[in-house]
Amino acid sequence: MMHFVPQTYLKHFSTKQIKGKKTDYFIHALPMPFSSGSKIKSINIRNICVEKDIYKLTGSNEDKRQYVENMYNLYTKMDMTGCMNY
Repeated sequence: MMHFVPQTYLKHFSTKQIKGKKTDYFIHALPMPFSSGSKIKSINIRNICVEKDIYKLTGSNEDKRQYVENMYNLYTKMDMTGCMNY
């Protein structure tokens, strides 16, 4: 799971709840999609602004899923010694 809004940022808008040695942070928000009967809920910041496999590439085979990684691998192996000659 990857947060697209960092938890450290969300923490500044939250309320702290301590139970024993465990500290959790909660914000108050309306559930989405919003409807006229929706009620404000207290939500742990661990469970909001988070998406599974946010940076995962999709593809029909491993080569397509690893395209960026393979390109980066080729780039790091290139001889760049002449690039900085002025």
